[in-house]
Amino acid sequence: MRALISSLFLTLLLTASTASADFRSLYKEGKFAEALSELEQSPDAAQKNYAYYLNRGLIYHALNQDALAVANLSKAKAMDPYGGRDVEAPLAEATAGLVKWLGLARLDATSYGFETAGDFLPLDLLFFAAGGLSILAWLGFFLFPKRRRTFMSAGWITLAITALFGGWSAWNDAHPLVIVTESRLVKSGPGETFLDRGAVEVGMKLRVVGSMIEPAKASASGATTGSAPAARWWKVRFDERHDLGFLPERSGLLLTDESNTPGT
Repeated sequence: MRALISSLFLTLLLTASTASADFRSLYKEGKFAEALSELEQSPDAAQKNYAYYLNRGLIYHALNQDALAVANLSKAKAMDPYGGRDVEAPLAEATAGLVKWLGLARLDATSYGFETAGDFLPLDLLFFAAGGLSILAWLGFFLFPKRRRTFMSAGWITLAITALFGGWSAWNDAHPLVIVTESRLVKSGPGETFLDRGAVEVGMKLRVVGSMIEPAKASASGATTGSAPAARWWKVRFDERHDLGFLPERSGLLLTDESNTPGT
């Protein structure tokens, strides 16, 4: 059933993909491992674009690797200019399989409630809408002297709401989710030589709490001694206690509309 659904989505949704005909034919023949290998050699793989992550997620789903399917389909949804509608059905099925293995509570245990809500709400749209209402209220304050008290109250209330949505949006932009693509230990610092902090599993969502540490900055502090020279690291919350640790870029996909070009 899952192969049939994945094949249907591949046929209907990916006609604009730049992946090679060999990849598509291998997929239709049920040679999913070979199709994945071919996909990794395609122009989409070099670009790390929406089609690449969607194709990759569908193949992993067909291979019954639900955790990697969820990771790649979640990345595709974040990059989808149409709001992820094309990804929702296969992502929901893969997520159901992941929940049976990982447990629902561990899928996203590192976020505060308002962060999770902010991931689903159109915060930028709400910010501009509240800002527009605030401008109208203050215009009314100046244009209708007899009703200044009413317009002033409305102006302050809408201004406060605008500030709330603006701050909320800025916070979520600075604290995005990263979904784990390899089971590993989170480190106490930005390098493999640091002490272990805890284990994370494929498919878990971690909340980023700081700017990515670049190789040059990590090297200057001696953080990358003995580790891969080009590794970049996120500082993340990695468990339900919101403990902090460091995850290398290659071990996760940032759930934004930009590609962090991971190697998994």
